[in-house]
Amino acid sequence: MKQFNNTKFYALMALAMASLSGCGGGSGEADPTNIPKQLESTAADLSGSAVKGTLRSAKVSVSQLNGSAVTMAAADRTGSDGKINFSVQAKEGFGINSMFKVDVSADGQTSMICDAISCNGVALGAVLSGAALAGTTFST
Repeated sequence: MKQFNNTKFYALMALAMASLSGCGGGSGEADPTNIPKQLESTAADLSGSAVKGTLRSAKVSVSQLNGSAVTMAAADRTGSDGKINFSVQAKEGFGINSMFKVDVSADGQTSMICDAISCNGVALGAVLSGAALAGTTFST
């Protein structure tokens, strides 16, 4: 009797294994063109002020410290109060996953309110612009 029960058990196991081996999901591999691809991009809103004296109309650029590409949307210059609000967006399929480096550069359109006793001959509270300021870059 014990022999008969073991035989039933092994027969049942063999039947179960045979039925599982038949489950392959069809013939061949999945077609990659039938798999929907939805790449996502990540965005972040940033705001701040460019102050070494208020920098008006200064050019602002941003990059991720890990070297991943980001694009800057909206304004790329500071306002008359030195403030800026902008969005950055990562390439599709990549996230924003590191700190940012923000560069503020002065050019011919930029002016600065002097916050020291003298800024290249300009008195405290007066406006500095032109060649004396152009080419200056601040980073954080």
